[in-house]
Amino acid sequence: MPGENSGVSNGGIVLTRSGSPTGLVGGRSSGGRQGGFFPNSDEDDDYLGASLAVGDFDNDGYDDLVAGAPARTAA
Repeated sequence: MPGENSGVSNGGIVLTRSGSPTGLVGGRSSGGRQGGFFPNSDEDDDYLGASLAVGDFDNDGYDDLVAGAPARTAA
């Protein structure tokens, strides 16, 4: 949800659900905001979650999720 106010205005948040080969597992979502993934990195108008990609990026046999924050400025 890229426009979500996550402690900062329009910081964004990404919600995930665990899955298995047969479908979703459990009824709860987990979420993360930029400052939760990278401490002290929340900024207004980063729009975390505006772009998402899924794939096995580390070749461990499990899909991974990558979330973009297109308005994030380099630190």
